[in-house]
Amino acid sequence: VLLLGLQFMCLNYAWFFYVTWLPRYLVESRGVQGTQAAILNAFPLFLGGVGCLVSGALSPHVNRWTGGARAGRRTLAIAGFAGAAIFLLLSVRVGDPVWAMLAMGLAGFANDFAMPISWASSMDVGGRHTGTVSGLMNTLGAVAAGFAPILTGRILERSHNDWSLTFTVSAVLYALGCLCWLFLDPVTPVIPEPAGDLEGESE
Repeated sequence: VLLLGLQFMCLNYAWFFYVTWLPRYLVESRGVQGTQAAILNAFPLFLGGVGCLVSGALSPHVNRWTGGARAGRRTLAIAGFAGAAIFLLLSVRVGDPVWAMLAMGLAGFANDFAMPISWASSMDVGGRHTGTVSGLMNTLGAVAAGFAPILTGRILERSHNDWSLTFTVSAVLYALGCLCWLFLDPVTPVIPEPAGDLEGESE
């Protein structure tokens, strides 16, 4: 359960950069303003929604190919976290602001690609206590989301507006999320279901 919460913290930390600091990044670091900034600012959010839908559509197929939900979810989640880290770091190295934001949009796609896996896992791991487990996971994610814009501001202040450092921090957290999924069991209930209750439900 703690690993489930930790990986969700890693996921939310980076995501909340997009909804808090990204507009300022486009103006200060990329020199983009007005309508173009508004359009580019939507890339990570829009592609994130697409990533969420694609993940949900692929999940049953990947589960079949890998032999079960445990390996399937692990594969999809690690792909999402790793892709988010790679594309986020790539966005810093691209000079053209449109291509840079496309790379960041793909990072948003990969970020939300892992999101449905987290929620599906919280339901299986929670079992009869799904509300508690999913609530804990979401609360930990909210804590990270709350600290993300504050910490980003501190990093920029201490580094004299080195935006690349903020992306490096997010990429490191994505890598930590990958590590969580190497050890996370996304299907076994944290509290085993009583045998009698299962028999009663099957009747």
